[in-house]
Amino acid sequence: EVAFQKESDGSDWQEIPLNQTSRTLPQKNSLLAVWNTTHPYPSKEGMEGASPLNGDYVILLTAFDKSGHEKSVKQTVIVDNKSPEAFISQPVNYQQVGAGVSTSPSEVRIIGTADDENFAEYVIEYGPGESPPKWDSVAETPFLKGVRDNLLTVWNTQGKSGKYTVRLRVIDKAQHQSEARVIINVKEPILSSTGGEATDNNSNAEIIIPPNSLST
Repeated sequence: EVAFQKESDGSDWQEIPLNQTSRTLPQKNSLLAVWNTTHPYPSKEGMEGASPLNGDYVILLTAFDKSGHEKSVKQTVIVDNKSPEAFISQPVNYQQVGAGVSTSPSEVRIIGTADDENFAEYVIEYGPGESPPKWDSVAETPFLKGVRDNLLTVWNTQGKSGKYTVRLRVIDKAQHQSEARVIINVKEPILSSTGGEATDNNSNAEIIIPPNSLST
């Protein structure tokens, strides 16, 4: 017999259906059963619409011989049927970034959430246009610590201009993935020596800045 139970909550053991041969023939390093953790109660009355399992569970395997002797072993496992959280709060969709006079006008702070109970890593990528044909990573390696409502990374947009899509991908230890995207308009920084033009996000307003007219 194979059964499962939520760890440490005292619930009843729930049977995991065995393969037909597993019931009557000895098995060694063979498939005993398939545990469907997204539909864990296929034949239990009143439990047809139960939610997928998540959290720590104990699997109990019990073997019997013809003399009535039995032996059981237990194994604790982590069941993960939840997708990671992926959200970009800043910059917002179609925001203009990169323009302006500041100490680091080409640096775009990307703020949001990349998190999961069984978090593994997140990656931030960018590509040209609203449907990029290819993606480049903002950092050389994935980020290995989850973030909630805070700074995800700083993207250096120096040398870039035009529309770009920023993509956040979050991966958990069960290899579930979630992603979030924002489309932004990257403008070249306005330098005091050359001046330039600045527009709002919707191009409804425009400011023309003559050369050498700015003070820092």
